[in-house]
Amino acid sequence: MTIAGKLAKFIYELKLSDVPENIVRDAKYHVLDTVGAIIAGSTGHLAGEYRAMGVPASGENSLLFPWGDNCEPLFAVCVNSAVAHCAEIDDIHPRSVVCTGGMTVPPALVFSMLSGQSGPEFLESVIAGYEVTTRIADSAGIKGETLLPKGWWPSAVFGTIGACASAGKALKLDETMLLNALGMAANMGGGLINGGAEGPSGRHMIFGWASMSGSTCAVAAKKGLSGFTLAFEDQRGFYASRSLEPDYESMFFGIGERFLFTDVSYKGYACAMQMQSAVHSFLCLMREYNLKPENILKIDVKLPSKALVVVRADTMPDNHALAAANCPYVISAAAFDGDILPNQFEEKKLFDPRLREFMKKVDVSSCKELDSYEGKWPGEVSIALEDGNTYKKRIVSPDGETLKDKQEFCDSKFKRTVSPVVGNAAMMRIREIILSLDSQAELNSLAREICQKEG
Repeated sequence: MTIAGKLAKFIYELKLSDVPENIVRDAKYHVLDTVGAIIAGSTGHLAGEYRAMGVPASGENSLLFPWGDNCEPLFAVCVNSAVAHCAEIDDIHPRSVVCTGGMTVPPALVFSMLSGQSGPEFLESVIAGYEVTTRIADSAGIKGETLLPKGWWPSAVFGTIGACASAGKALKLDETMLLNALGMAANMGGGLINGGAEGPSGRHMIFGWASMSGSTCAVAAKKGLSGFTLAFEDQRGFYASRSLEPDYESMFFGIGERFLFTDVSYKGYACAMQMQSAVHSFLCLMREYNLKPENILKIDVKLPSKALVVVRADTMPDNHALAAANCPYVISAAAFDGDILPNQFEEKKLFDPRLREFMKKVDVSSCKELDSYEGKWPGEVSIALEDGNTYKKRIVSPDGETLKDKQEFCDSKFKRTVSPVVGNAAMMRIREIILSLDSQAELNSLAREICQKEG
C-alpha cells in the first residue's frame, strides 16, 4: 500500500471512541489554542486586509471567524488560517517548525459546520489533520535548518497535507476519495518563505493558501477527481523533489494507537518560534531580580545559528511581520511591558522612540554551543546593569513545549490573549464549549460565541 493509501486508511478508520481520553483532551486544548490565535490575530489592521479577501456566499453559515461574515467555504478556510497565523501565536511542532493548528483547525471547523457534524466528529477531523501533519513531517527528519535555508516554508509544505486530511474527514470522504485527495495535495503542497528583510504582510496569505489548497483537494476528490497514488514516494514526488529521505517505518509505527501530535507545542509569546526560549529567559531574569529597563546597560542574546535564518537583528522594523521576527524589538517590548502579545505590534508601539532607543542595547549573535540541541530552539540571555551586576539565563525549551501539564499553560495563554479582545465572560463561554466538544451535539453554539464580542 502506498503512503497516501496508508494515510487514507488511518483517516477513514479514525473514530473518537477509539482515541485515548488524554489524546482527546490534548486535541480540545489545541482547538482552544487555535481559536485563541484566530481571535487574537483578528484585532490588527492586517487581519482586516485578509478579511476583505473573503468571497461572500449565500446561505446562513457564518464561516469567517471571529467576525461572523458569510463567506464561500474555501476562502473562509484561507482567511481563517491566515488570521490564525497573523499574531504569530499559533501552536507549532518544534522539530519540523510546522505551525499545525492554524493549518488544520480552520478546515475542520468550516467543513464540519457545513456538514452539520457534532463536536466528536469535529474532533476526529482535528486529530486526523494534526496526526497526519506531524507524521509526514517528523518522519522526514526535517528540522529548522533543513528546509528554511532553501526557501521552503515547512508549514506550507506539510500543512497542505494536514489541511486535506482535516477537510477530507469533515467531508466524510470514503477511503478511495481520501487516497485521491492526498495524492493531489502532495502535488499541491508548497510555499516559499522569503522577503524577511521587508516583512511583507502578504506572507500569511501563503499560510492560508496552503490550507485552502489542501481543502480544495478534498472537495475535488468528493466531486470525483483522482490523484497520483505514488505522489509521496515517486522519484519526482513530494519528498524527493525536496531532497528529503523519510523513514517510512517510523511514519506509520503505531499509527492509530500512538499519537505523535502531542509533541506539538504552544507558543507563549507572539513572536517567531526561534525566539521563544530567549524571550522566556529574558522575562524570567526580569522577574526574578525585579529588574527595570532604565537600569539596564546591555542585553546579549545568544541563539543557535539556524535561528538566524529567520530572526532579524539588523533593522528597525516598520511593520508587524518584520517586528515579530526582530529580536531587539521583541526583547525591548518585553522589557517595558513584561509580555509579548499581539497588541505590541501596533504602529504606535513600533515607532515608540523610547522603545527604539532601547533596542540599541540589545545585541544578537549565534552560539555554537546552542547548535548542539538538536530539534530545539534554545536561547541564552545576559543582562548587564548600570551598577556592574550581570545576570544570565539559558532555556533550552520554553514552558509551552516542556511543561508536564501543557493544558494549564494553554489555558492561561488563552485567557490572557482572548479576554482583552472579547471580554472575560465571552472568553469563558468559548472555553467551556471547546473543552466540552466531545459531548457537544452540534457546532453552532461555538460559532455563535466566537463571533460575538462584548461591548
